[in-house]
Amino acid sequence: MLLFGLAQLAGALAVLLQPSLPPDGVFLFFLPFALVALRERRFRWFAGFWLGASLAAWQAAAQLADRLPYALDGETVTITGRIEGLVETDIRRQRFLFRIESGELDGEALELPSLVRLSLYEADFRVASGERWRWQVKLRRPRGLANPGGFDYERWLFVQGIGVTGYVREPQRAVRLDEGGFGFRAAIARRIEAMVDGPAAGMLRALATGDRGGMEQHHWEVLRLTGTTHLMSISGLHVAMVTGLAMAMASFLRRSLAPRSAPWWPALIAGLVAVLYAALAGFSLPVRRALYAAAIVLFAMAARRQLAVGQVFGCALVLLITIEPLGVVDISFWLSYGAVGAILYLVAGRRPAGPRLLQATRLQLGLFLLTAPMIAASFAQLPLVSPLANAIAIPVFGVALVPGTLLATVLVPVAEPLARLLFRLLQAIFEPLLRLLEWLAAINPEIVIAELPPLAAFSVALGVLLACAPRALPGRRLALALLLPLLAFHREPVEAPFEVHVLDVGQGLAVVVETRAHVLVYDTGPAFTDNSAAEMAVIPFLRSRGRHPDRIMISHGDNDHAGGLAVLRRQYPRALVSGRTRDGGIPDCRGESWSWDGVWFEVVHASGKGSGNAASCVLRISDGRRTALLTGDIDARVEAEMLASMAPRLAADVVIIPHHGSLTSSSPAFIRATGANIAIAGTGHGNRWNFPRREVVQRWREAGAQVFASGEHGAVSVALGEALEVRAFRERRRLWREPVVSGADGK
Repeated sequence: MLLFGLAQLAGALAVLLQPSLPPDGVFLFFLPFALVALRERRFRWFAGFWLGASLAAWQAAAQLADRLPYALDGETVTITGRIEGLVETDIRRQRFLFRIESGELDGEALELPSLVRLSLYEADFRVASGERWRWQVKLRRPRGLANPGGFDYERWLFVQGIGVTGYVREPQRAVRLDEGGFGFRAAIARRIEAMVDGPAAGMLRALATGDRGGMEQHHWEVLRLTGTTHLMSISGLHVAMVTGLAMAMASFLRRSLAPRSAPWWPALIAGLVAVLYAALAGFSLPVRRALYAAAIVLFAMAARRQLAVGQVFGCALVLLITIEPLGVVDISFWLSYGAVGAILYLVAGRRPAGPRLLQATRLQLGLFLLTAPMIAASFAQLPLVSPLANAIAIPVFGVALVPGTLLATVLVPVAEPLARLLFRLLQAIFEPLLRLLEWLAAINPEIVIAELPPLAAFSVALGVLLACAPRALPGRRLALALLLPLLAFHREPVEAPFEVHVLDVGQGLAVVVETRAHVLVYDTGPAFTDNSAAEMAVIPFLRSRGRHPDRIMISHGDNDHAGGLAVLRRQYPRALVSGRTRDGGIPDCRGESWSWDGVWFEVVHASGKGSGNAASCVLRISDGRRTALLTGDIDARVEAEMLASMAPRLAADVVIIPHHGSLTSSSPAFIRATGANIAIAGTGHGNRWNFPRREVVQRWREAGAQVFASGEHGAVSVALGEALEVRAFRERRRLWREPVVSGADGK
């Protein structure tokens, strides 16, 4: 069964990682071969591969068909439906899933996707799970920021079955139709928050209901740096703990009170407890995965069937991919099933040796080594304190926090004083653990892992497998040689003299300039209510490249250019900072110049002492053959001043289009003076100003420039070497990723 499950996994991935779906006839053609292979044991893997591929293609086609039509992208429509799950709330916004029952535009009925993720801004009322509403919403096709190393929001929406996003317009005109539904999760989350204060409130709420909205960003950073984020997301570990505890208690009661009763009822009770706990967590995808595995184990126990651990793992894999094949492209699948597979690899068929503490230490270190390639590939980082942090935290969660939180949650509606007392006790346990994790995070060296070439990555992964293999396995001594690429391989991050990367940060600008040994961040993108483009795009991009910034320059003080500065300064305290900000708290950029690796950087214009658009620091970068011009938000008046004082030095191969492509800049004379081959606008997709404006795009194109917009193309990278090499992130097609619709927005 394990081989069948792995073949099914390979088939699903073979379909889902392609840029487009294969024709339906392919699967029908191979159906007879799959049926024959199913009867032959040695060819059964082919049947598994066919099953995984066909189910993945069928479900992916259904999900892609359940997306908002392009004709309705950006339209305001009236929808009626019901709020599902928990409502995420911050200072300005409420965000939630909304099950659409009906929709209309100008009185005509519409066929809309079944599930939309809505945002409600600055409303004077609160919404709750289970309520039915009618409101006007502006709808968008599923789309997120598209950057190397960044969170793939479009993939997450695809896996979750969400075919449209949007926000409520004119909240005062919204109509609450009824307050029905089943909002017990939200009610319990509010009760817990009222009983517990301090940092433990949000974390205990997350453990009880899966509602992580109350957790502070600082605590997420601590968990990330210690490799313990999985402990705060109700997933396989928590479901296994709860199911195991329920099974042990039910079995004890059966032996004590009714030893002659049916042997299957403890498994039934444990299964019911697991389902109730999953319902409390909202039946999220990781929880559903854990339920599949728990169901197989409990069914085998009820039927008194002895299943090997590998058989359970294989059966769970088959069940998961059969029911939810799209989940195999979700990173949580690889982290959860990869961790379970790693544990099986470390313990299956091996006799325990040495004291239990030594065995546990070996298991924890082996688990860290085997999951390190997945963690590094996913997050471009390795928390070296993770084995120690998990060795301390997992027992505390398993013995005290998870069962205690579950018991306290059950007591909330029936014995609130006792629940309050228990939550206070859990808080007293949790807070010292959190302080210990904070200390470990503080001493944890930040190990940034740059992407390895495929052959080197395969060598390292094979080396890790051999290093953790049983001693009797032939070839185990080759592990050290296979791990050498980690030490011997040095990836030159930049092959050209320098590269310019315009990141997709929404409506704003963030540019990363790399030379062979140095990095400049020019502008940081905007800050939002609960995070910033620095956290969502800039830092993940730098990690994916294995780099740290040496300098940060802020062109001017507007939020869409300087919003992420505080985050970057905390993350990279050694980076030199200059530019223009509203509070004037950094050195002025005027007159700055420096050289890195034969590439000259010079601020060629920074008018006045203000922090507005016209005061933008204009940066010229050149190696003597190739030139890039970073212009901030200068307007036509500043362009005229530069033309009058330094017209010959405006010539550039790559230009960041001034002021995102507004009509107030990019004068014809300025465009001609640059003679740019490539012009890039930092814009948000579908922004309300329609940047870059069509007229501006046309001017640059008529002058011979190839025009890109980050909102349309995703991150745009240009290598300025012998030739100009341009890479647009959205041109790397994936099934779930929105394609480039036009050459640039230019509406």
